[in-house]
Amino acid sequence: MFMIRRIAVILVAVLWAATASAQFEDFDLSPGFTPDPATGTGISGGSVDAAGHGSTSSGPCTGKIDTTPDHTLVLRADFSQLRVQVNSAKDTSLVIRGPAGYRCNDDGDGLNPVIEGYWPAGTYQIYVGSVDTGAHSYTISISELPPGASLPGSASGDYESVVLAPGFEPDPRILTGTSGGGTDAASMGSSYHGPCVGKIDGTPDHVVTLSNEFAYLKLHVLSDADTSLVIRGPDGLRCNDDTDGLNPVVQGRWPAGRYEVFVGSVAEGFHRYRLRVTEFR
Repeated sequence: MFMIRRIAVILVAVLWAATASAQFEDFDLSPGFTPDPATGTGISGGSVDAAGHGSTSSGPCTGKIDTTPDHTLVLRADFSQLRVQVNSAKDTSLVIRGPAGYRCNDDGDGLNPVIEGYWPAGTYQIYVGSVDTGAHSYTISISELPPGASLPGSASGDYESVVLAPGFEPDPRILTGTSGGGTDAASMGSSYHGPCVGKIDGTPDHVVTLSNEFAYLKLHVLSDADTSLVIRGPDGLRCNDDTDGLNPVVQGRWPAGRYEVFVGSVAEGFHRYRLRVTEFR
């Protein structure tokens, strides 16, 4: 009898561990983490009605969620400011169970849910719900910085880096730096936006993090010398040379995510430039 009970306890423990584990990426963060934001992907929805968890100080619990969390977030210390946001082409919701209970949100930023503020240390189970029917792909971003804040260059690029959301101000956002490096951009291949050319650095000059999808965004380098653009993002490479005279331009639709921006020298040497980031055509 003792052996049967012991086996039963072990089975319950194993089943609980399987249930508690997340379906997609887990996050283990301390204040000052890099890269910021931390990002992951997943599929929303499930069979559980989140409305059963009621409403919270951060918003209502809505949508259909899974029985197991999509992500587990471990905070090693208290965060005075932390922002968790889901970006999707469909209407999604957030349900987060943590040390202080539930935090929920729907439509904090358009149809995208956002939960931000003070977060005590502990383990958080994150569920991403579908407000409409079906299961939808999404990107989740976790950041200590509000949209539009600048990141230290040493943490994310040689020069200034930014986090942007649609409607950002000032527009255009102007970043500056010096082009060139020891890497031949041609080794990276080509892209839909143009060829990858010029000499670039081994590390990005800037990191542009888009907390939401942009229907239209333009990155335009202005310099007295011949320069090029090489951008590595969640959807692959975007390269350009000479769209505007000797100045490169990359424009169009941009999914949410982290973009590493390299400004190359087509002519020999290193050249000062201004990088304009704008929603205006």
